[in-house]
Formats: sequence, structure tokens, C-alpha cells
Amino acid sequence: MSPWMVPGLRRVLTLAVSLFAVASFTGSAVEAAPASKASSARVASTARGAVVTNASAISRASKSAAVAQPARLDPALLAAIAAEQARRQVWDRMAFCETRQNWSMRGASYSGGLGIANSTWTAFGGQEFASNAGLATRDQQIVIAERIRVRYGYHAWGCGRTIGV
Repeated sequence: MSPWMVPGLRRVLTLAVSLFAVASFTGSAVEAAPASKASSARVASTARGAVVTNASAISRASKSAAVAQPARLDPALLAAIAAEQARRQVWDRMAFCETRQNWSMRGASYSGGLGIANSTWTAFGGQEFASNAGLATRDQQIVIAERIRVRYGYHAWGCGRTIGV
């Protein structure tokens, strides 16, 4: 049986990938111990203390078709993961409304997936990433958008009310 067919294993692995993504975004140290047939997969967040998730080794799970143990994570870390996912969803909805998520859109007045005015891009420090929002990555555009949101709120975008933020 394929390891992906084992109930619950895909969810545990997806959660571990999310943990790595949030830790790298927040700058906390994350280590992964190599998994072997004799050991189980482990993920430790050293910035939060000795929080360890422990799941059955993939090789053993695939042989016995056992259900992987649910991950035990620090509640604060889970909250950070949820907050980051919610923040990204808001910006994705905003980009879909503004430009149909065309993150590389470049125009004479507005650029990027969030339709940031070129003058606003410059005023809020966008030049540290690219000369134009359409030339910056999605995450770089979100960094500048967060700066704009702090000062003016979501209503700085025409779609702010449309998407309900």
C-alpha cells in the first residue's frame, strides 16, 4: 500500500510542511531529524522550546497500514499558522478582485496583483524589492501591502469592501 493511502498520514505531512513554512517566514529555527526505518519522523521548533511532533515512520506506516498518530504542536504555533493562512487568504481574495491574481501585471498607473499605484509602491518602500510591483514577487507585494494597510486600512483598495474586510 502506498504511504499516501494511509489515513491521516497526508494530513500530518501537510501540517509539518506548514510548520516549516511558518517557521521560515517568522525566522524561528526549525530542525528536521532524518527519518529512518528504525526511527520516527520528528519536527522540533527550537524557538518555542522543546515542542516535538512525532508520527509513525513512513516506512512502517506503509507496511502495516497503521494510522499515523496525530501531531502534538504548541498551541501558539498552531495559532501563528492559522493567522498566517488567514492573512494570505485575505490578500489572495483582494488580488483576485483587483487583477484576477495577475501578480506580474504592470501598468502605467497600477501594478502587481494587488493593483498598487506605482507612486504608492515607491512611497512605501517598494523600491527595496523592485522598481515596480509587477516585477516583485507575490510575498514582496504583500509586504508593501501590509505597510499600506497599517496606515490606511483595507479601504485603500477599491475591493476592500467588496471582499468584506
